[in-house]
Amino acid sequence: MFVKYSNLYASKKNVLNSTITEAEMKAFFGILILSGYVQLPSRRMFWDNSKDTHNEVVSSAMSRDRFEFIMSNLHCCDNSKLSQQDRFAKVRPLFEAINRNFQLFCPVRAAHSVDESMVPYFGRHGCKQFIKGKPIRYGFKIWMGAISSSDCAGYCVWLEPYQGSNTQIPTMYKLFGLGPSVVLHYSTVLRQMLSLPYHIFFDNFFTTVPLLEELLRHNIRGTGTVRENRMSKCTVQSKTDMKKTTRGTYDYGSTEYKVLIVKWNDNNIVNVATNNLQVHPIHHVSRLQKRKKITVDQPQCIKAYNAFMGGVDRCDENISYYRTSIRGKKWYSCLIFYLLDLSIQNSWHLHRLQGGSMDQLTFRRQIAMTLLETNRVSRKRGRP
Repeated sequence: MFVKYSNLYASKKNVLNSTITEAEMKAFFGILILSGYVQLPSRRMFWDNSKDTHNEVVSSAMSRDRFEFIMSNLHCCDNSKLSQQDRFAKVRPLFEAINRNFQLFCPVRAAHSVDESMVPYFGRHGCKQFIKGKPIRYGFKIWMGAISSSDCAGYCVWLEPYQGSNTQIPTMYKLFGLGPSVVLHYSTVLRQMLSLPYHIFFDNFFTTVPLLEELLRHNIRGTGTVRENRMSKCTVQSKTDMKKTTRGTYDYGSTEYKVLIVKWNDNNIVNVATNNLQVHPIHHVSRLQKRKKITVDQPQCIKAYNAFMGGVDRCDENISYYRTSIRGKKWYSCLIFYLLDLSIQNSWHLHRLQGGSMDQLTFRRQIAMTLLETNRVSRKRGRP
């Protein structure tokens, strides 16, 4: 894909006698991967002759000018066939291929979570978002569904870039609202993979009572924190009354279609809605109160939410450790590099599930060194 469309783009710029080969593209991506754990202030320093920054593996695999040429022509689509309605058309073929492969090799697990991820970007683009309180505040927002089971928590199953009303979500789901439509679309993706009693966890941006009722119709279990103004179908104590109770107090009620809503007084009032879990058995958790440890009651549905909500956050955490540090000038470069890091993160999960013992850093180093050492680009000698 990259070799074909990068050469097509270069040819349309009338760049002659500079065809990019598959070996060159592999070496190019090897350098990108290496930049995640060997970070320098400028990418040109990898080829610098200074002893303190020169990288022999990089410089022997590809010349600096060749790397810059591939970077300036990097493409994964045909610009003459871009959809005017899709603001991410430049990377749409890559997203489709990534989703297809992630789902093809996806481990079979019941617990999943849906949340938003951020791709750092500081340039100008109509889809760039600002999200207060996130580790990455500026960039492209990505809807993501990931596995939450402990043995492979963070494996990304599906992702879709957010682009407002043009987000690639089926119209029939958009009737439920923006957040619920994302969860419903992800539930469809899971059902198409394999028919299992999946359990999806999500936060209060996504949770509504109609969403949980719709999931129940498709035999999908759902649990999420819920906002106060979305509990009109269930009678439970108000937030004001709950604040007057002791820590660990809980109240619950159910809707007509068996959606359970639980309020729990912890450090703050926590609201959880579920279409499958129950209040009992009650668990006991330790808390600090006035510098002393106390034990408070915790309903079963809240314990399960805390245990299985963090799939997407774990994925973001894994990527953040060794994120590709080289940046491109084009807005879509950051998305290509993000998908590269995400693919390695997923591959590492599969490696561990098959009995592999490498940690993520060793795994990334192994990939980078293999790409660089087996795809060295031969250089033409200049004129004498």
